[in-house]
Amino acid sequence: MNRSASQRILFCSHGVSGSTLNLRARKLAEGLSRRDWECHVMLQGPPDSSLTDAKFKVHYFSSSKRQVFTARRLVRRILPTHVHFLNPMLAARATVLGERRHLIIGDWEDWHTNPENPSIRNPFQRQADRWFIKNADIVTTCSLSLAQEFNRRYFRNDVCYIPYASTLGYTGASSISLPSKTFVFMGSIRPHWNHRTILEAAVLLKAAGVQPSIIMIGDGADRAPCEQFVRHNRLSNVSFTGRLDDETMMAHLRSAHALLFPIEDNLLNRSRCPFKVFHYALARRPIITSAVGEVLQHLGDRAYYVPTDAQSFAKAILHHLSIPPQDIDYPCNCSSWDDRSQALADALEKHAIG
Repeated sequence: MNRSASQRILFCSHGVSGSTLNLRARKLAEGLSRRDWECHVMLQGPPDSSLTDAKFKVHYFSSSKRQVFTARRLVRRILPTHVHFLNPMLAARATVLGERRHLIIGDWEDWHTNPENPSIRNPFQRQADRWFIKNADIVTTCSLSLAQEFNRRYFRNDVCYIPYASTLGYTGASSISLPSKTFVFMGSIRPHWNHRTILEAAVLLKAAGVQPSIIMIGDGADRAPCEQFVRHNRLSNVSFTGRLDDETMMAHLRSAHALLFPIEDNLLNRSRCPFKVFHYALARRPIITSAVGEVLQHLGDRAYYVPTDAQSFAKAILHHLSIPPQDIDYPCNCSSWDDRSQALADALEKHAIG
């Protein structure tokens, strides 16, 4: 690590190592390190042996209660030229309070604190969010729609758009034996997402005498209620696998007849870059989804777009049952995290020059 580097950045991230909560920080730090930046990443412990040889320096904090203390101590010890916060809220605001010897990067991979989200009841969270949008030296987003929203609401016309990219390589060799014409969903099964549209479509298809195999990959607080829904409606063709390792998950996606991704058109969904889009695209199977935000941005005209409602998804599944299996090349398969790191490096250099 080059301690004399003129450009030194600290990524203040959340969650234990390996979590998607800090994936973006780790990938961007890795890319900037290859571009002669001295990079530090703050993660929640325990220490991760897989990062022992990382190009960036890792600093661990023991619990969320220690996060702000650790971040402020690191800022004073490392003396970074830039501090990066992902989805900055109260903890991030407390970290920078009285500390402006560095440039602040506010980076949004979604916008849960948006004014239309009733689940955010703490007004201080929203205040901290607005402070970073207005006062961060550099603002980046994963979503082009969110960049436009920040410009419309807060007059930030300098937002840098840096979407996600896939973390998986794909050779095309992985496959798994599935029932003929199986449809697969993969993702977080939490109450505020739209996976239930698939189950409701399965009910409509059953009433029409059609019961294709549907596999739901993933876990979350809504999984048990969804399994109860399946039992109650006697949907014997629908199964849940829970979370799978990357290789097994990609084998399921690659072996599917088509992939399902219901996503409602609302501010929250337009403001995020769903990670599953890149996994789906790597599998090169037909994707039934909705033309919302980054989904349309990364899949282009190659996906099969329908409204996110049970009837539309049922009709789309029926349509795909009538066509043979096919491979599709999606435009986002040409993107990489190295591209995203270069975009951030360009934004930092542009700000320095400006």
